[in-house]
Amino acid sequence: FGYVAQQPWLQRGTLRDNILFGKAFDESRYTEVLFACGLRDDISNLPNGDLTGVGESGMTLSGGQKSRVALARAVYQDKSVYLLDDIVSAVDRNVAKHIFQHCILGLLKEKTRILCTHHVEFLVYADRIAVLENGLIKKLGFKSDVDDNMALDLELGESIRLSQSGSLLESASLSPNELQKPDSDSVLNMEVSEAGSLKFGVFASYWKSVGHLLCVAILLAIVLMQISRNITDLWLAEWVNNGHTNGSTNVSIIDAHRL
Repeated sequence: FGYVAQQPWLQRGTLRDNILFGKAFDESRYTEVLFACGLRDDISNLPNGDLTGVGESGMTLSGGQKSRVALARAVYQDKSVYLLDDIVSAVDRNVAKHIFQHCILGLLKEKTRILCTHHVEFLVYADRIAVLENGLIKKLGFKSDVDDNMALDLELGESIRLSQSGSLLESASLSPNELQKPDSDSVLNMEVSEAGSLKFGVFASYWKSVGHLLCVAILLAIVLMQISRNITDLWLAEWVNNGHTNGSTNVSIIDAHRL
């Protein structure tokens, strides 16, 4: 079972690590997935290709790129059933058509695909259609069963399907040299180097944002709190020492009386 969420999740690492997700690297399968998910041109434009680091939660990628990387990860796993939650909402219409034609109708053509989408022009490709409203199934059936409000969109989708029916799955043209660049990723290195300490300018920015009076009050409160804790510790230590000394003196006096 493969699932692609509407809000994609990416781990810190390279693009290739996020797509493989622990699975063995198969160059032929990998290049097919990149093309089907519309990532070939994006990767070729990155400085280190698919070895480019994406940072925490894919911070170096756009929303559409993160969505396609998450899709590529699921497709590469080669599952039998796929749940795709509005995967084309973050990309433009041309990229959406490419993904639908070459991924959903291409690489995944032998799979069971459950697609959640508001792009009703794609409904002409569906075997069954479920119309949802407020979390409930409003209508379930075939494309001929949906209401008249979707008629124009269905006609548009049918024209798209007919115009693309003769197209075949294109082979990806990424060479192994393009996929395997030796340089380490600068984004990942930058994150490691910045993890140790913060620059003074960061604290100055916080100070300015909070305000001088409030910052001074906070610092004074912290100092007073620490002083009170230290005084408490000193008092407790002195009390323990005095109690031990007095106890020893009392024992000595009692022993003297016994003698």
